Amino acid sequence: SKRSSMLVRERYRVHAAKYLGHGSQGTVCRALDEISGVPLAAKLFSAAQAKAGAHEAEVLRRVDGCELVTAYVDFCELVKPSEDGEVSGVVLPPASVLLMEFVTGGDLLARLLA
Repeated sequence: SKRSSMLVRERYRVHAAKYLGHGSQGTVCRALDEISGVPLAAKLFSAAQAKAGAHEAEVLRRVDGCELVTAYVDFCELVKPSEDGEVSGVVLPPASVLLMEFVTGGDLLARLLA
């Protein structure tokens, strides 16, 4: 079955169809905190990428306050539900999700070099 979003921890709506980018360690999509209404970025990790995702979450927690990315960080290791799907090449559900501040205006490297 195909679906375009998933709800994480009964609060965060991850929109796989709102694809932002990808790299060697995960795929980034738009997300929303359904309680506060705050837009987020969600980085989706496969089981093979989950260790890298946990490390990335720890790095983001440590750089909180450096004006790069607010440490709105929640690393969610997910139990795979019975219903799978794929939207725009993004496999749902991922093994883990890193939720962070949604920042516009380019990638992190570009912000560091500015």
